[in-house]
Amino acid sequence: MARMLGRGIWPIAIAICLGVVVWLSRSEAASPAPLISTLEKDGYRIEVRTLEANSSPMEAKQFLVTITDSSGADVEAASIQIKSWMPKMFCGIFTAKVVMNSQGSGYEGTLVPVMSGSWVAETRVRIGSEEFVVVHDYEVV
Repeated sequence: MARMLGRGIWPIAIAICLGVVVWLSRSEAASPAPLISTLEKDGYRIEVRTLEANSSPMEAKQFLVTITDSSGADVEAASIQIKSWMPKMFCGIFTAKVVMNSQGSGYEGTLVPVMSGSWVAETRVRIGSEEFVVVHDYEVV
C-alpha cells in the first residue's frame, strides 16, 4: 500500500509543477508594460507613450510626450529630458534626444536600449519654474 501511494504521488507532483509553470508564464504574458504613463498634477496632464509594447535590443525606441492643460490645450515645455536605464543592472543611463514633433503638438524622444529586460524611462518636464517627473516602464525582448 505504501509503495503504491509512493508511486502514485509522483505523477500528481509533476502535474502540479507543470500547472504552476503554465500559470506563471500566462500571468506574466497577460500583464505587459503599459504603452502610456500619465501624470496629472497642478492643472497639467503629461503623457509618455511608446508605440509598441516590446522592442528589440540595439534598435531605436521612440517615446512620445504630450503636455496639455486642464482645458486640453497643448502646453509648451521649457525643457524635456528622457533618461532610461535597467533597474538593478549596471549597463548605464541612456539619454534620449528630444525634439518637438512635426505637428507641434508634442515631443518625440529616441534612444537605443542595449539589452533585453525590463527598462525604466524617466521623463522630466519643466514648465515655468515647476518640474514634473513621469516614470514609464517598458520591455526589451
